[in-house]
Amino acid sequence: MGSELRALRRHTACYSAPSVGLVAAVLVVCLAWLTLQPAWASGEENDPAMQLAACRQKVLDAPQDYLSHLCFFQVARQYSRSTHPQAWSQSREALQTRRRDDTDHGWPSLVLGYFATGRDNEAALRHFEAAIPQLERHGETLGVVLAHANAHRILLRQGQHRAATEHMLAAQRSAEAGANSEATARALVLAASHRLNTGGDLGRSYADLQRAAGLVAERDDLARLQSSILFELGRLAFELGRWHDAITTYEHLLALRQAQEDAYGTAGIALNIAMARQGQLELAPDAAALPDLEARAAVALDLANKEGSRINAARAHRMLAEVLISRRPEDAKVHIEACLAAAREIADVAIESSCHSVRGRLLAQRDPAAALAASRQGLDLAQRHQNPLYEVFAWRSLVRAAWHALEREAALEVSHQALDAIESLRKVQQDPLTRAQLLSNWSTELAWLAGRLLEDETPDLAQAFAIIERLRSPVLLESVERSPTVGTSEGERRRIRKRIAAIQRRLLDPGLGSDLRQRLLNELDGWELQERFLAAPEVAKERRETRFVELREIEATLRPDEALLSFQIDLWIDFFGQAGGGAWVIVSTAQGSRRFALDPSLALAPSVSIFLGLLQRRDGSEADVAHQLYTALLTDALADLPAATRRLVLVPDGVLHHLPFAALRAEPEAPALGQRFEIVQAPSASLWHRWRHDEVPPARRSLLALADPRLPSAPRHADTTRSAVLLQGLHLGQLPHARHEGRAIVRRLGGRLVVGAEASEHFVKGHDLAQYGVVHFASHAVADGQRAERSCLILTPGGLEEDGLLRSPEIADLDLGGRLVVVSACQTAAGELLRAEGILSLARAFFEAGAHGVIGSRWPLRDADAAFFFESFYGHLATGQSAAAALRSARREAIAKGLPTAAWAGVSLLGNGDLRVSPEAAAGASTWGWKVAGGGAMLLLLGFWGWRRTK
Repeated sequence: MGSELRALRRHTACYSAPSVGLVAAVLVVCLAWLTLQPAWASGEENDPAMQLAACRQKVLDAPQDYLSHLCFFQVARQYSRSTHPQAWSQSREALQTRRRDDTDHGWPSLVLGYFATGRDNEAALRHFEAAIPQLERHGETLGVVLAHANAHRILLRQGQHRAATEHMLAAQRSAEAGANSEATARALVLAASHRLNTGGDLGRSYADLQRAAGLVAERDDLARLQSSILFELGRLAFELGRWHDAITTYEHLLALRQAQEDAYGTAGIALNIAMARQGQLELAPDAAALPDLEARAAVALDLANKEGSRINAARAHRMLAEVLISRRPEDAKVHIEACLAAAREIADVAIESSCHSVRGRLLAQRDPAAALAASRQGLDLAQRHQNPLYEVFAWRSLVRAAWHALEREAALEVSHQALDAIESLRKVQQDPLTRAQLLSNWSTELAWLAGRLLEDETPDLAQAFAIIERLRSPVLLESVERSPTVGTSEGERRRIRKRIAAIQRRLLDPGLGSDLRQRLLNELDGWELQERFLAAPEVAKERRETRFVELREIEATLRPDEALLSFQIDLWIDFFGQAGGGAWVIVSTAQGSRRFALDPSLALAPSVSIFLGLLQRRDGSEADVAHQLYTALLTDALADLPAATRRLVLVPDGVLHHLPFAALRAEPEAPALGQRFEIVQAPSASLWHRWRHDEVPPARRSLLALADPRLPSAPRHADTTRSAVLLQGLHLGQLPHARHEGRAIVRRLGGRLVVGAEASEHFVKGHDLAQYGVVHFASHAVADGQRAERSCLILTPGGLEEDGLLRSPEIADLDLGGRLVVVSACQTAAGELLRAEGILSLARAFFEAGAHGVIGSRWPLRDADAAFFFESFYGHLATGQSAAAALRSARREAIAKGLPTAAWAGVSLLGNGDLRVSPEAAAGASTWGWKVAGGGAMLLLLGFWGWRRTK
C-alpha cells in the first residue's frame, strides 16, 4: 500500500512533501495565515465588499454557473468566522438574495448548504435536498453529485446510515448517467469515503480513489478535488495502520495546500498527522515523544477553532485526552468533557461514541464501574451509527473496562464478543492484502487478551493459544484452504497479465528516462490493482469459516523428538501507561505445554537489527548478541525439554520473523542452535498441523532444477550475489555458480536440469511441477518490501507474452501439489512484515500454490556460498534424510569448512520439515550418465542377440 499511495500522490501534484521535522513549521505558518489574514484587508483584492461585488457580477454574467455562486462561499471562507464574522454573514446574505431572485436553479441552495454545514446541519441538509431536484431539471450532473455527497456526509455523522447510503447510490447513478469526468470522480470519492465511514471494503475504496485520481490527474482547475482524494487516501492508510504512509500523504497534502495558498481545512490535516504519529507511538511507546505529540494536537485544536470546525475541535480534544491519560489524567478529563460537548452540539454520533470510549479508558483503573458504563455507552452509539470501525474502537475500551469491573468469565465473554466484531470487520474485505492489513492494525487487542490469560498463576493455555493462532497468518490459511480460482475471469486475468508483462519489459531497460519510467509505473499500478481485485468476488464466495488448530491437537501431533514454540511479542506497558499483552512463548511437546514470560528489559527490535548488521560483517562479531538473544528468548523455553528433542518448530511473531534463530547461541563460544537442532519455521501452528497431516501422492520424479536463466539484456559479467532492484532497470549478470549448483544437485538426486534460455517463465507456467518431489530455482530474485505482488524470480521470458519476471501472483497460480520448493536466490524469505500475517515473501506465494515446504534466504546470498551450501544439502537429502535434517547437516558442513555465519544462517526451512525425496539415480551419476549407460547396455544386448543368430 505504501508505494501505491505514493503513486497516487504523483497523480495529483509534483510538489515535494516536507519532512516530518518540518510539519510543525508548516502548521505554524498555516495558523498564522488563518489568524492574520483578516488584518491584510487593505486593497481591493482583500476587501470583502469589493470581492462580493465581483461575485454578484459573475452571477450576472453567468447565472447558471456553479463557480459564480461558489464565489460567495469562497469569499466567506477566506475570513475566519470567529474573527471576521461580518464578512461571513454578508457573503451568506448576498447568496440568499440571489436565491430569492432565482428560485428555479439549485446552485444557490447548494452553496447555502455549505454555509450551514457544521453550524446548523439540519438547515444544511434542507438546502442540499432542495437543490437536488432543481439541479436534475437543468441537467447539472456535477451539482447533483455535490448535493448528494454533502447530504450523505451530514446524515452519516448523525447515524442515519440508510438515508446516507441512498444518497451515495443516487450520486453514483447520476454520475453514470452523465458524461462529466469531475462528477464521476466525485462520485467515486464519495463511494470510497462511504466505505471508510461504514467499515466497508477498504480495498475497493482504494480502487475507487485510484480511478478518481486518474480522471483528474491533468486538471489544474481541480486542485481541491485532488486534495480530497489525497485526504481520503490518508484516511485509508490510517484505518489500515499504515502510519508512515498516512503521515507522508498528509504532509504532501499540506505542501500542496501551501503551494495553492489555501489553508482552509488545515485543521483536519494537522490533526490526522498527529493521530498517525500517535499510532506509531502506540506500537513503540516513547515517553520523550509525548510532549511533542501533545503540542501537535494543541496546534490542531487551535486551527480547528480558528476555522470554526466543531468536528475537528472535538477530535482534537479526544486526542489530547488520550495523550494525557498516563501523565495528567485530570487534564484528560477536561478534554473528554469538551469532546462530548462539541460532538453533541453538532449531533455527531460517531465522535460522541469515541469520546465515551476514551473516557472508559481513562476511568478503567480508578473507577471500573464508571469505566464500564462509559464504554458501554460508546459501544451503543457506535452500533447506532452502524460503523464497524467505530464499533471495534468501542470494544477496545469495553474489554479493558470489563477485566477491571467484572468477574473473569464475564470479562472473557465480553472479550470474545470483541474478537467477533474484529473478525466481522475483517471478513468484509474482499482483497486478501486488505484483510491482512486490517487485522494487523487491530492485532494489539488480541495480543492483550492473550496476555491476560497467560499472566495468571494457573494460565489458560488452551484459550490463549487459540487467540494467538487467530493472529498467525489467517489470510494465508484461507488461501491454502480455498480451491484455485478458475472460471469466467480466466481470460480477463490473462489479458491483464499480458499488459503487465508488456509494461515490465519496458521497465527492465536501465536506460529508460525517469519521466517515462514514472508514467509506466503509474500505469502498472492500475493494472496490478485490477489483477488483485479480479478474483475477489469469487474468493469471497468460496470463503468459509477458517478453522484454527487447538493446543491439544498440536500436542497429539508432535512426536517425542519435537517441540513447538509459539511466540507472542507485545508491549508490557502500553502507550496509555497500562498493561499491554506482554511477550511470551508457549512451549508444546507430546507431554504437554507450558508458557514462559520473556525478558521485558530487552529491546527486541534494536537488538535484532544490530544482530543482523553484525552478521553481514562475516567476522564472528555477532557472537555476544547471539548469546543475549538466546538468553532472552530461549533459555527458559529449552531448559526442560525432553532429552530426545532434536527438532524445534518455531512460530515467530513481530520482529522475530526477521531473526535467524539458527545463529543463536547459549554462550558466545557454544555451538549455534542450528547445529544442535533441526529448525523448522511455520507461519502458524494451524498451517504446520495441516501440512503435517495432508496426504500427498508420491512424486513421479525426484527433482526439477532451473538454473542460471538467460536474462534479458544481461551484461556479460558474472554476478556475485543473486539479487535485483527492478524499478531501476535490470543491471544483472549471469550466475555461473548457479549453473554448477544445478549440475551438482542433479548428480546427487537425479531428476531434470533446465538451464540458460530453457529456464524460462513460459516453461514454468506450462510444466507439470507437481510431478517432482523438489522444485529448485537458482536465479536472481526481487524481494519488494512494499509491494508484495512485485516480488519475483527472474527467469528467461521464453515467450512473446512473457517478461521473465515470475511474480508472486503468478507463482500463487502454479500447482505445486504439496512439494518442497528450494529457492537459491536472495531474500526469498524476506519482504514486508505485517503483524498478524507475517512476512509477505516469495515463500508465501509458493505456499499459496500448494507447496508444503519452502527453503529460502533472508538476505543476499553470495553465488559461491549458495552453490556450496545447496550441493551439501542435496547430498544429505539424497541419503534419505528429511528436509529439516538435511538442512542441519548442510549447516554443520558449512561451519566445518569455516564459512561465516552469514553464509548459512539466513537459509531457513518454512513449512513441513518431514518432506523427503527418493533419488532417481545412484549418487554420483547424472541422468545423462544413466541414459548413456542404458544405451550401451542395449547395444550390447543387441550385439549378443545378433551373434547368437549367426551361430
